[in-house]
Amino acid sequence: MSPPATNRSPKSGVTRTRTGCWTCRARRKKCDETRPTCLACRSLNLQCEGYGVRLKWATRGRPCVTFRHARLRKPKAASPSVKSEPQGSPVSWPVNLADYSSEKDQVLLQYIGHEAFSGLSAFERDVLYDYADWGVLRLFATPATETAPDPARFRESLIHCQHSKLMLLNSLTYQITFDPRHAQYADEYYGRSITAFRQALSDPVAFKEDMTPYAGILLCSISMNRAMPFTMHMNGIASIFHSRFALQVPSDESRELASLIGALDLPTHILGRQTKHLYMWKQYCTGQGGIEEITGIPCSLLDLFASPLDQDIEQRILKWPGEPGEPVMCKTWEATQWAGLVRVRDIRLAQGLPINTDKYPTGAIVQHVLALMRDLRIRLDVNIFATTDMFFFPLVAVGSQPQYLTADSRGFIRDGITTLANDSTACYPYYEAVLRVLEVQWAGDGTRSLDMIATEMGLELGLY
Repeated sequence: MSPPATNRSPKSGVTRTRTGCWTCRARRKKCDETRPTCLACRSLNLQCEGYGVRLKWATRGRPCVTFRHARLRKPKAASPSVKSEPQGSPVSWPVNLADYSSEKDQVLLQYIGHEAFSGLSAFERDVLYDYADWGVLRLFATPATETAPDPARFRESLIHCQHSKLMLLNSLTYQITFDPRHAQYADEYYGRSITAFRQALSDPVAFKEDMTPYAGILLCSISMNRAMPFTMHMNGIASIFHSRFALQVPSDESRELASLIGALDLPTHILGRQTKHLYMWKQYCTGQGGIEEITGIPCSLLDLFASPLDQDIEQRILKWPGEPGEPVMCKTWEATQWAGLVRVRDIRLAQGLPINTDKYPTGAIVQHVLALMRDLRIRLDVNIFATTDMFFFPLVAVGSQPQYLTADSRGFIRDGITTLANDSTACYPYYEAVLRVLEVQWAGDGTRSLDMIATEMGLELGLY
């Protein structure tokens, strides 16, 4: 039996279990993982909320927003923080610390320190507080629903900004591209983040900073949010990984960083890739147990998606035994399993490799995935949006097979993706771009794959 996967917070030295109960995870405490309820919760007379994987359902009028969901508009004005300042720097102008005694300012001062705080404008301080207060919840999918700010989350979200200007800048950029109130400043801050990350990769000091690769991961999320190329940033992160860990015995830190890169590098989950695949998951992450945190997919299934060119990959996907979980979650994983087989076949055909459709024709798989997805929607309460981010990959995978889709099926796929975009793809560049690629393929003669169309349109899209 393999040990539970762990996640070591950079620089903090604190190891957190990824498989502990939800109560301990929300409290940022080590869990002994006794089932059905852990001993830690029992000793403190707390309700142990169990170990099952949780879905992030979005209630009507309150979209479940993740790292891609940013309403963006054309810039209308310069940022209220803009002064004459070095390109890529988050600083604006010095402030007199004695003049800032509000509760928000004191929280920021406590966690990012005077030096970082003094470089922020009032606008940026408000943005950073919002990032730690609620924006980061969407990024890391924190399970707890809080009625008051959680000091532990504030510390974990902000403490790294104290020692990393790049992480501070990218935290600001993430929140600005996420919050529609600041959409007119998104282009400016996005440009700063790209410039700063490139400078960090060429700066010997910044290259070695602990937080530089994690700031790069955040930049990948921001880029996907904006339907902009992101794998070039992963190449930079991978170069940091190899320089630090290539000759070392695997550690918690190296495994964590490899998993982050590997999950965002899956061949099955990227359309129109503009750089070569790194195959980080296959090289460094196979054999892990549990559920991968970025995708919500079992690691054992990601092991298969990371190896689309293996000769026996179709048989291995078909024999995947599944993962224990709640019924709705297991059905979602089943849809992901079959959708992954569709994507693997597309990848193999593009490489001139054989596929085996004798026992399981692609058309039959498409209909099965659509049936699973329709059933998942029907089973949910009518007051709940019948969508999760994990639905996105199966919807796009079956949408990439137009020869097997009826007009009704295309409408179902279109409506599902539109719902993920909070019923307005025009406000969400990422979903709008994916739908645009699908519509082009559906209107075509069937000779071009979805990946080919994305490449022709100059789009690089992650199906997360």
